[in-house]
Amino acid sequence: MNRLSNKLFEGLCYFILKDLFMRIFCLFLFFITALFAEEGKATSSDIISFLLENAVALSIVFIFLSALFGFFIKARSVDKCLKDFNNFSITTEMTDNSIAKGVLHLYHTGMELVFRQKEDTNTNYDKFSQILYATEYANIKCVYRYQSELTEINKQKREKSIKRTYKPGLLRQVLRKMRNILGTFRDAISQSFHLILGQLKQRTLKQQNKHLKNIGESIVEYSGNIYDPILEKFIGRHIVIETVEKKEYFGIFKEYSKNYLQLLNVQTYEKHNYEITAQAPSLIANKNDLHISRTKKNIVLKNLENFPLYISAIGTEENLISINRIVESQKRIQIPKKQLPDQDTLVVEFMNIADIIIPRSLAFVRFCADKRKITWKEALKTDFQSVWHVAMLRNKS
Repeated sequence: MNRLSNKLFEGLCYFILKDLFMRIFCLFLFFITALFAEEGKATSSDIISFLLENAVALSIVFIFLSALFGFFIKARSVDKCLKDFNNFSITTEMTDNSIAKGVLHLYHTGMELVFRQKEDTNTNYDKFSQILYATEYANIKCVYRYQSELTEINKQKREKSIKRTYKPGLLRQVLRKMRNILGTFRDAISQSFHLILGQLKQRTLKQQNKHLKNIGESIVEYSGNIYDPILEKFIGRHIVIETVEKKEYFGIFKEYSKNYLQLLNVQTYEKHNYEITAQAPSLIANKNDLHISRTKKNIVLKNLENFPLYISAIGTEENLISINRIVESQKRIQIPKKQLPDQDTLVVEFMNIADIIIPRSLAFVRFCADKRKITWKEALKTDFQSVWHVAMLRNKS
């Protein structure tokens, strides 16, 4: 409720400021019109001539318009790949291998990850969220949106987003082509826009070069996304992304932006260390909640999450033993002690299906993995169900 009220308050402030700016601008135009009306010269050509001849007035107009336009652009300019994950539960992996899980709230100045539960810091305070500023985005290694963590509402949002990508309307197709053109001729358009306004500037304003140029750069920056004809061709097809660490990700290529690549239905693995304890631990913010205990003959694994976990292997870093077992929500499985190393801490490897966002500075499209573009319905048919099916067959065998 507090978050909703904050968003309503922010929207109200934005509306009031925009309305205030427009009223000031209209009053300025009204003043100019009234000035000419008193002299019986209230024609549009006279008003334009007055503005062109009055450097101070024109300076005020351009500064006002550039500030208003810049404010509007900055308030809306977020990366479109990251925007696709907004309000979803995600996992971020940083270049230092640190992990953070939470619900993403995206802003043009950065992002906030709201933890599923508070993180105990063993101090006199708790942590409920983590903030990552836009200047720190260079430290992002990969962003995961695990399909097992999707709520019903988020499943519908994901489906709607995929439909928009695979079945764009006429307006969306035109806008995308326009963005691609702006991305292709980014520098040329920016300079041309600057030269056009420069002709006006030479007649009136010699000190507003920076403001005028920023208008052109803002338009191109907002619309362009570094158009790449190769990447454009493979949207909607299975591809293989190769990272600078020689790691490969196979999935459906959904979208790209200036800084990121986005894939759907990627099979992922993650490892976490768990202590074997007699009592269930407090919930952990940054990894799957799994309680491991020991009986006389078995190691017992209980899933504390509200979704199933697929455990692909368990053991130590040097000796992971493949088990391929499903642990349903709030259920437990038992593994004979003799199959596992005698340790107080075990490494558990989880397999999942995720949509991922990976920086273009760390990865690139290396291979195309099919001959045709799949349909949006095929994209919605995730590999998640087939993975569980295979695992169930293994459990029965």
